[in-house]
Amino acid sequence: MKTLIVTILVLFSSFLSYSQNPYQIVDSTKQWSTVYVGFWAFMVAHCSTAGYQFHDEVQMGEHTYLKVWEATDSLQSEWVNIGYIREDTTTGKVYFGTNEDGMLYDFNLVEGDSVYISNYYLDFSDVLMICDSIDTISINGSLRQRYHFTPGFGSDEIVETWIEGIGSEFGVLNSGYVAAQLVGGVSELLCHYQDNELIYQSPKFDSCYYDDFYPKIITEDVDTAYMDTYYEFQLELSDTTNIDSVYWYEYSIPAGFSFDRTTGTIYGMPADTGSDSFAALIYNGDIGYITDILIDTLVIMLPTNMKENSPKTDVMIYPNPCSGAVFIEPGRQLNSKEIRMELINYAGAVLQRRTINQSQKLNTISYPEGIYILVLKDLNNKVITTKKLIIDHNF
Repeated sequence: MKTLIVTILVLFSSFLSYSQNPYQIVDSTKQWSTVYVGFWAFMVAHCSTAGYQFHDEVQMGEHTYLKVWEATDSLQSEWVNIGYIREDTTTGKVYFGTNEDGMLYDFNLVEGDSVYISNYYLDFSDVLMICDSIDTISINGSLRQRYHFTPGFGSDEIVETWIEGIGSEFGVLNSGYVAAQLVGGVSELLCHYQDNELIYQSPKFDSCYYDDFYPKIITEDVDTAYMDTYYEFQLELSDTTNIDSVYWYEYSIPAGFSFDRTTGTIYGMPADTGSDSFAALIYNGDIGYITDILIDTLVIMLPTNMKENSPKTDVMIYPNPCSGAVFIEPGRQLNSKEIRMELINYAGAVLQRRTINQSQKLNTISYPEGIYILVLKDLNNKVITTKKLIIDHNF
């Protein structure tokens, strides 16, 4: 009877350790969301979101693990088992792995301690971090310890922060991310839930799910300018109601023009005719990312052509972003006329050049993901229009 009581108490204690302590990471009542950010040319950000849960006990050797579940769909409903995680509540250490555990966290550190992170989820091991300082933060009415780390390669810059019971600011499975000097993108914790209640949200973000960042530049073409005539044209953005800090930057601008970084207005009085590239970036200061770019050709004509000039001929390209192919659809004014088409990357290299006179399919499967320029010219080599094309093989 005594043995039975002890067994029941052990099982009950094990259940509590995985479901009741708000200061544990490995907890079957908790859920996290993490945004993963990649970058096109000119550091234009694109993103996806993943959700994480830990539940379903598995006994392996002498340790009990919970299965790690990940969902990447927009409804966060299609969960896939991606590994196993356990927590030693005595030492405050969290491990990811199976036969060979990698330590993700040690919540028993004091200031000045060193810790080696072996993050087998991100596929690195033995990365040294130094616990620079520890303070507290109020989470849902209670104080949690917050650990700030510098890397082990000599820098005194804080590169990562952990919150007790929540995990790394880079995402619950992404501890050691910066210290490991991983390249190619970044990750950031969005939200943390317990019992389906939002307990913590990153102050940097206003949502627990992102599949794109805003604002977007909704202007597609800039107006024609005229020599010795004052010119002013304002670029337009999508809704910025919930964004406090938005900044414009010009990447390239023709001679004789200036750009207002506050309003997104290009203005000036050009002295010569011709055409030149114009590119402007929009930066969301709330989240710290460039969210879009406009690339176009600014044409400067003689004032005598003002009445003759008509708006730029509409050319449709779709889908955009594209994966394996994009379709070019000339407007009625251009259909059946020969047009020169060029696909250019941001190194300035012409990847394809052909003459078309009707709807055209352009294969893009062999090109790396990124932002490209699609230029259409008439047979006199005059630019008709310039379009931004995004190639995304996950689209």
